[in-house]
Amino acid sequence: MEAKTKNTIATVLSAIVALGFLFFGGTKLIGHEMIVENFKKWGLSDMFRYAIGGLEIAGAIGLFIPGLRRWAALGLMGLMIGAIYTHMSNGEGVAGSGMAIVMFFLAGAVYLLRR
Repeated sequence: MEAKTKNTIATVLSAIVALGFLFFGGTKLIGHEMIVENFKKWGLSDMFRYAIGGLEIAGAIGLFIPGLRRWAALGLMGLMIGAIYTHMSNGEGVAGSGMAIVMFFLAGAVYLLRR
């Protein structure tokens, strides 16, 4: 693949992933009712919800900082592993983990394209 094409794909994919994580992180930080209920159901504190939301937003921003792009993608992948584990261990199965699985692979694609 030509370098310019690879860079364009990486930039577009980074924007899509970043928008997703800005949205998901934002819902955690503003305390969207469904998100608050889920964290309580999982036995996780409000402080943990704020921390996860903040990390998701930081990762989204990091995708656009040249020296941090790959680290941000790896960090977001780590967060999604935690999300998948949380959903699976609380009996929500693959259906409950679906978006986390998708975001894990999209962040992984960003990581690979930014090599």
